[in-house]
Amino acid sequence: MALINCTKCGHLVSDKARICPNCGCLRDDETTVIAPPFGYSPRPTAPSAAPSVQPVHQPQPKNGGSKALIWLLSIVIIFILGFLAFLFISNNQEKEQLEQKKALAIKKKKIAEKEKQRAEEEKRLADKQLQAEKARLEQEKQARIKAEKQRLVVQVRQKAMNNRSAESGSYYISGTLNGDDVDFNIYVDDSGSVSGSFTNYTIGAGFDVAGTMTANSLSFYSLNNSVTWKFKANRTSGNNFSGTCSSSNITYSMYLNVEHQ
Repeated sequence: MALINCTKCGHLVSDKARICPNCGCLRDDETTVIAPPFGYSPRPTAPSAAPSVQPVHQPQPKNGGSKALIWLLSIVIIFILGFLAFLFISNNQEKEQLEQKKALAIKKKKIAEKEKQRAEEEKRLADKQLQAEKARLEQEKQARIKAEKQRLVVQVRQKAMNNRSAESGSYYISGTLNGDDVDFNIYVDDSGSVSGSFTNYTIGAGFDVAGTMTANSLSFYSLNNSVTWKFKANRTSGNNFSGTCSSSNITYSMYLNVEHQ
């Protein structure tokens, strides 16, 4: 095997190689090295000064494993880059999912807070309505108690007034009994007992009466008569009394004016 110079970079290469291992240039011509004929020896020449020879740096030829190493490194780098890209994409997806979950949690929290506020507002309104209803019922209760107290007070006062004895002395009574004129005189003692005589020009005259009189009522009955007449009257205003006169199954209306003498 002979060595020849590369036509591009000038480095020695094998005449069998078609590509320069130094520069990668493809050999476009082939140089044929012709060996001298058998037994040929060059004619001796006179010695001359040896020319100066510059040392030529010959690079070590690279073997074919470099290309495989480059391919292997390229594959490893591509794999690493792909793995890093996968990690980056996965990390972004996880971040997006985490952000979505976080946003959903915040949304749910806001909805829960709104529901809580709505429930609290409904509870507040319900409590307010309940308090208003309780207050109304309490007012009605107090009003009923007050009205009942007033009614009892009026009853007690009326009863006390009715039971209060009339002023003692003589009284002249005039009026109508069933439309007929009546007039008579009675006397009321300190205990409220009534005594006197009754005159009715329609049914007869001259029978005595006895009974009781208070500040607001008059009650008496006839004496010395075959038929007992009962008189009951209550004060309506001032000296005016109204009531009934009855005997057995007969009842007459009676309106009287009672004047203290």
